[in-house]
Amino acid sequence: MNLSGQLSIQDFTTVERVKALVSPTVAVGDLDTLIQTLITDVSAQFVRFLGLHATKIERTELYEVRKFAKSLSLDAKPLDATATVVVKYGSDAQAVSLVTRTSDEYVVVKPSGWVRLLFSTPYQPGYVEVKYTGGLGTSTADLIAGWPDLAGAADRQVLYLLQRRGALGGNVSLASGGGTSFATGQYEMLKDVEHILAAHRRAA
Repeated sequence: MNLSGQLSIQDFTTVERVKALVSPTVAVGDLDTLIQTLITDVSAQFVRFLGLHATKIERTELYEVRKFAKSLSLDAKPLDATATVVVKYGSDAQAVSLVTRTSDEYVVVKPSGWVRLLFSTPYQPGYVEVKYTGGLGTSTADLIAGWPDLAGAADRQVLYLLQRRGALGGNVSLASGGGTSFATGQYEMLKDVEHILAAHRRAA
């Protein structure tokens, strides 16, 4: 468990990309503010589902690990292929207890954001501090270029929200007995979008 803070969020797509999918097309500026708000909301939802940092930056994070732990899943992937990774381990969360490990005491799997711990981890719980550079993209444009399937999923989810904006709870109809029903069902994440996110989801 990362104790250092929340996952970073950035937009997974752009207003221009979403508007290109709208049919019939809308005039410039007509829906820009709403679409941008939906992009921000969907991007935050994606980050929560993925369990990954959206922004690629250098960060130092503290993780709580169980006794005898042999692996650690970081909150970011992929890790920068050329950036240095520094790993420390100790018995409590205080910096003074953390001892820097040598590079031959751990293996970093940078594409998937995993660290294999080759040293002894006798504390319950123990704490691993990792300094690394990683995340989905340095900017929205970088994220779109590197993860076009995630950007496309964001496009479709935002478009769906845009189309359902007047009936997110479903179209309500009254039955003859006075009961209510939802003709189109309540809003939820699109199935194909969920499948794409699941393929990239952070391993626990």
